[in-house]
Amino acid sequence: MVRAALTAPGAQPTYSGLCAFRALVPPGRRPRFARRPAQTLWVGQGHHLVHYPVSAGELVNLVAFAPAGDYTTESGTATAPIEELLAEFAGWDERLVGLIRAAGTPGRLGAARRAPLTRWTAGTVTLLGDAAHPMFPFFAQGAAQAIEDGSVIARCLAADPAYPAAALRRYESLRIPRTTRLQEVSHARAHVNHLPDGPEQRARDASFSRVEPAGGQRLVSTPTTRRASRSDRPSLSHPPPTER
Repeated sequence: MVRAALTAPGAQPTYSGLCAFRALVPPGRRPRFARRPAQTLWVGQGHHLVHYPVSAGELVNLVAFAPAGDYTTESGTATAPIEELLAEFAGWDERLVGLIRAAGTPGRLGAARRAPLTRWTAGTVTLLGDAAHPMFPFFAQGAAQAIEDGSVIARCLAADPAYPAAALRRYESLRIPRTTRLQEVSHARAHVNHLPDGPEQRARDASFSRVEPAGGQRLVSTPTTRRASRSDRPSLSHPPPTER
């Protein structure tokens, strides 16, 4: 409501063609490979899935992206049958399929694309976080940028407490260039994650292979031929996770 009052008319979301599935794997059903304290990224044509432990390692969080078809609902409460999520990853590595099967009922969200704003402050009213710069989660920067907003707005107000409107304009001018860049990067990442087999896919996998897995991310690149053959196995840019 506040964003609509502050921004120019016509700043409406556009259809991205993607939807997100989110689910949690409860204690007792977590496969050992998914308990590693790291983010694991599985990528393939038109799809990707990320999983990592949450709640002090008690749960495993899954976030998957797939073609949305005609699904455009933006909702924090809508759900989908687990069979729909399984169907999107049919033929992928059996470890991933087993992890999905172990999860609870997934939420489903139509991923809308919103263009960066050129202004988000009017007088003593301003925006921060997703209200100001909603972005795809492919760079894991949504919450991080809200924290940065909070830090910058606090310092601007502390430096000029008698003139809050000026402080908020300063906050906006400092933050918009950075958040705009990250919004654009997060949108472009959808293309990178969903490449079909080919030169771009091989270059992407090579770039990931230079990242040390202990640093927090592991790439699993799944061949795009998976739907033609259920026996396909992913190529790993790093060795498979060590069972511990």
